[in-house]
Amino acid sequence: MELTPFPWANLWLIAAIALIMGHCLYLQRHGRFFIFDPLMTFWGGYFICNVKQPFSYADTFVNWHSVQNFDLSTFLSFLGIVCVVVGYEMDLGQRLARKLPSSTRRLDPDRFFLSGLFLTILGISCYYWLFQSAGGMWEWLSYGRGGTDYDKVNGYVRELEKFVPIGTYLLILHVEMHPVSRLRRALAWVFVALVWMWYLYLGTRSRIIGVGMLAASAYYVPKYRNPNFVFVVPAFIALIILTNFQAHYRGNFTNLSFNLDKIDMEEAKALCLPGFLGGDRELQHKEVSEGIDFNVLMATVELVPDKVDYNYGWGFAEFVTRPIPKALWPDKIYPGLESWQGVLREGGLSTAQVADRDLVMGPAFNFAAFWYYILGPIALIIGGLYSGVLFRTIRSYLDRDIHSESNVVIYNTLLIIGFSESAATPFNWIFDFPLSSIIPLSILLYLCRQNRNEGFTLPPMAEQGSQ
Repeated sequence: MELTPFPWANLWLIAAIALIMGHCLYLQRHGRFFIFDPLMTFWGGYFICNVKQPFSYADTFVNWHSVQNFDLSTFLSFLGIVCVVVGYEMDLGQRLARKLPSSTRRLDPDRFFLSGLFLTILGISCYYWLFQSAGGMWEWLSYGRGGTDYDKVNGYVRELEKFVPIGTYLLILHVEMHPVSRLRRALAWVFVALVWMWYLYLGTRSRIIGVGMLAASAYYVPKYRNPNFVFVVPAFIALIILTNFQAHYRGNFTNLSFNLDKIDMEEAKALCLPGFLGGDRELQHKEVSEGIDFNVLMATVELVPDKVDYNYGWGFAEFVTRPIPKALWPDKIYPGLESWQGVLREGGLSTAQVADRDLVMGPAFNFAAFWYYILGPIALIIGGLYSGVLFRTIRSYLDRDIHSESNVVIYNTLLIIGFSESAATPFNWIFDFPLSSIIPLSILLYLCRQNRNEGFTLPPMAEQGSQ
């Protein structure tokens, strides 16, 4: 990444990188650094949205808005993560973790395996209804990203598909936590690779990131050790390239083929590769959409509160309205979407209309944009502190008993929250998790509990690292 032509923006971007690296070194020095920490997944999403994008497309963003807006947006983004670090280092997260209820330490291996298998099969069965909505499997596959007719598929039925990644993750955890045959272990890893390829084919960027993260954490978290950094950086760069490729060409992925013969590979390299690997920055600038993450922040900063009023947290009313079925409330309101309409419309970020509603769908209001829209810098400071405390609470829950199999299951499931809070809409995970994770996992942990209270044994080096 090259510096931008704007000194103040460079200062805040470099300060953000220095803060992240400095805090990681601080954690390392105190024996607390763990790459599978929700704070680290937050940094991954933050780097993509709030560091890489402004460095890569600074001129484009300034042409759309102004130098002053660009400088202010980079500062506000930096201010937010300062508060995240402060919140993470507060004692509150550790105290909250100690108050959380304990769960069984030992899980029955056979019942755990069958539970993972059941959830996976249940999730896969959902595709039958998706296929039928389009008139059959091959008709569904003939469309890029799948030809689901959403008017023909009940919303609760569609939610079942989310059991595929959670069931796959449980199968991988099973073979990593429990003694199993080499064949079962190999089959489990082959299956997770197939699931990952399926989501790559569907063009679902969040899923290839999520499944990849779950698979890696399922391997390393039970051992309580970090992967070799020689592999981490190339894997991160490869993931960025793959998600870029998906964004540009997923419409070509049809009939169980990526149809690479129909893609100009030279153009794909220019569009998808970073500049230092041969990417064409000029071409990439031309392809940037106004819905790109950092521009959502800049549009919010430009419009709120002068042209669009603060939403004052109206989106949080979704906690009350979301559980009520539309069948019982025909004119149901959607505060989570309504609260963003001002900036989405005034900023020209989206024209995608919600069926039968005077609402537009748009890009996610990620970390800084989300909180700034609520009440400016005040809400951003509060939101940063909340995020830091949340991540430290989750991390401390694992550290409280690293021998507990239940703790490992719960912790791995919550890891993705960090990425969701930075690169997607904060709090949205709360609406997805109950059906796709929290409820089935709670039932699973209860059914798989063993009366014996001993936990699984960590390798010697992992035991030392947990102290």
